[in-house]
Amino acid sequence: MVYAVSKRTTLAESKYHSSRLELFAIIWTLNRLRQYLLGIRFTVVTGCQALVYLNIHKTTKPQIARWYEIFQEFDFEIKYRPGTHMPQGDALSRAPYDEEGTVRSVEDELSDSVDVFIAMTKFEAVRLLQAADERVCSLVGILTGVDGQPTRQTMK
Repeated sequence: MVYAVSKRTTLAESKYHSSRLELFAIIWTLNRLRQYLLGIRFTVVTGCQALVYLNIHKTTKPQIARWYEIFQEFDFEIKYRPGTHMPQGDALSRAPYDEEGTVRSVEDELSDSVDVFIAMTKFEAVRLLQAADERVCSLVGILTGVDGQPTRQTMK
């Protein structure tokens, strides 16, 4: 997990069906983190299996169709993981909230993380991207051997 956000639902939102509420949460988060998510590939992990099939089945419900249009701006994949494997989601929904409804801006919340990425050199950024790529990692593993050092065979 890179980042998690949470919000208290309004009275109207709290009446949504669980899958619609989960979809609304994704839309709210995409809008909130839009400037950080546009132009990159990312994964949304959800405890609602119905959302995995969102791109396959079209809907006739106007609200869902409008939300689906927002999805088109972003390059992401929705993956299902059972709620029992994601206790952090429950922690967010049960976290104490400020009675005054005070919310820090995204910039305030991400300022430390953003500084780290701004300070990153191109070499470090490439290395980070390579470390996230499964194929590159497997090739590096073949070349370096078990202990991380090149083998005699790969040195030839």
